[in-house]
Amino acid sequence: MSGFRRSMFFRLFSAIFHKPADMYIRVERVDELVEALKEVQTNAELSANHTRSISSTLDEHRSALERLEQRIAASEECMSRLAALTHDYARYANAYATAGSFEIHQRVLGLLKLLRPHRAKGFEKARFGSPNDGGYILIDDFHQIDAAFSFGIEQNASWDVCVADRGVPVYQFDHTIDASPVTRDDLIFFNKRIVAQPAPGCETINGLVAQHGRRGSASLILKIDIEHDEWPVFDATSETALSCFSQIVCEFHGLGLMIDPQWNERARRVLEKITGHFGVVHVHANNYCGLNSVANIPVPEVLEITFANRIRYRLVPTDEVFPGPLDAPNYPYLPDIHLGAFVY
Repeated sequence: MSGFRRSMFFRLFSAIFHKPADMYIRVERVDELVEALKEVQTNAELSANHTRSISSTLDEHRSALERLEQRIAASEECMSRLAALTHDYARYANAYATAGSFEIHQRVLGLLKLLRPHRAKGFEKARFGSPNDGGYILIDDFHQIDAAFSFGIEQNASWDVCVADRGVPVYQFDHTIDASPVTRDDLIFFNKRIVAQPAPGCETINGLVAQHGRRGSASLILKIDIEHDEWPVFDATSETALSCFSQIVCEFHGLGLMIDPQWNERARRVLEKITGHFGVVHVHANNYCGLNSVANIPVPEVLEITFANRIRYRLVPTDEVFPGPLDAPNYPYLPDIHLGAFVY
């Protein structure tokens, strides 16, 4: 790796990971990102000039030209990422400057209160999938379930296999792989991305429910782990489509961004929409991603949440503590994150 790229990555990682315990973002981090962005831009311009020089005078150095073109492309990609990070960091710094910790504190509590756990009376929960990452907790109930959807698979289809073993066909969607890691007739794979609005080569929850759901019947199950895209996807999903699911288990990403008013507003819309029809029956923090302290409130960066349809299940208060006996750390070499009763 060249010197300027090492320097750029060092600055980037320092800016992202060396954040103070409570102040999720500070203006100094913006300055560091701006300087890193300028350095990458300068080196990219120098590389471009050098490339043009070689191209015009030394045709025999074609391999060197190709390597420089690759360096320029990589630099431009890094510049785009740094620009996006700089923009986000500036927004977060502005959120602290304009709102202050007390307002952010109340904003975060307002979101977390929507996620108060319940118990489905008369039903037990079970773990489906891997013993660590890739395993999720569901209510152990598959009576009159027509189909399940698995959004985001990579190389782990263990949840899909466990659900299919209960006699439920699983429709798998992942645009990052060419085929499911497990081949069997009741696992139906599509190399498609799940998106908010219809697009070629993509699917929406609204469209899939229209194909596979029964109106007025909570006869579907959904598992969704699509790396931050869950927020715009759920935001665009109709309440009618959501009501066709008996259970939804989702890995929600980026909860440390609750500081940002725009992010918080969309998250509130999504969670209010879901909890209007569903109650939370299980929560588990992904220990690989750690905790943030946002205005002195411990907030997991990534949270796995299981929702149960209020029409299908009678949800009552619970004194359960999380993680429980069914849980296991996503990253097995670190202890799980203690959430307690998760009541705010």
